Amino acid sequence: MANFGPKDIKKLREMTDAGMMDCKKALAATDGDMDAAVEWLRDQGIGAAAKKASKTAAEGAIGIKVDDNKAVIVEINSQTDFVAQNDKFKNLMNEVLEHAFNNELADAEAINASEINSQPFSEYLAQNIAIIGENLVVRRSDLIKGDSKTAINGYVHSNGQNGVIISAECDDDADCDAVKATLREIAMHAAAMAPKSLTYEDLDPKYVEEETKGRIEAIKKENEELARLGKPLKNVPQYVSRMQLSDEVLAEAKKAIEEELKAEGKPEKIWDRIVPGKLERFISDNTTLDQEQCLLDQKFVMDDSKTVGEYFAEKTGGKAKITKFTRLEVGEGIEVEEEDFAAEVAKQMA
Repeated sequence: MANFGPKDIKKLREMTDAGMMDCKKALAATDGDMDAAVEWLRDQGIGAAAKKASKTAAEGAIGIKVDDNKAVIVEINSQTDFVAQNDKFKNLMNEVLEHAFNNELADAEAINASEINSQPFSEYLAQNIAIIGENLVVRRSDLIKGDSKTAINGYVHSNGQNGVIISAECDDDADCDAVKATLREIAMHAAAMAPKSLTYEDLDPKYVEEETKGRIEAIKKENEELARLGKPLKNVPQYVSRMQLSDEVLAEAKKAIEEELKAEGKPEKIWDRIVPGKLERFISDNTTLDQEQCLLDQKFVMDDSKTVGEYFAEKTGGKAKITKFTRLEVGEGIEVEEEDFAAEVAKQMA
């Protein structure tokens, strides 16, 4: 005769969140010993988690935690967006965020190699996989930490699909509180506009060289279509990044502008009023890569008359400098293997 009853099954289910039949099997296998049944389910859960781990986790959510002079951002992937919306997944995200924040874990590798709740993180995650019912992966994370002169803030989009943490160095402690509010605005911009780097100085020169060729050809093709439609043509640039605009390049551009003004018969005494504007136009036409991919050079979404860098300098009175940001978007770079329904059914029947 079994040494357990319906109340024991119910209690075990509440303790572990496992299915009713699994709880019944666990109690039967352990002769009604509740603690042993919990261990039995844990072992079985880990086995189930290993099976689920073969499933690609490309959905999920981004979470952040920001407090004082520290912030963490974490991406946890699941197999379906539906699971990422449930309370169990959200509880997991909050616990992982707290763990990474409190222990100052610098990246996902550090999180996955850590211990949480007195057990290896891999076991903790496996138990959550068994409870939630899908493969889960803590894929990416970052930590920003500073001192009293560091302002830090962040933003997660309402759907949890992308988020940003960002920091700035302030001239003195008193400036930091005011800077934090502006940083949140910049974080919201970065979440929407997906910059790849902070400034052109962070770009790979080889990447810039490859982009130069492609972008020039793209504008030439676009101009062919504009010419066919009888519309104004776009300027074809020589360059795409401020990285390429050396002092020599700018000097040559200025000289070409002056020669153009001379050919047009413009009096030399008024050149100083015309040249700066034309030189700025030259720089704008030849820095399209920066404007698209570098945060400080992008047009600010809330006021496109200014770049993000100009807006930040204006709002902070030049008393702070943005030093770092991290933007994560769910599933970036994950290749999802396509598999037809018949093949999936055949696999399950095997």
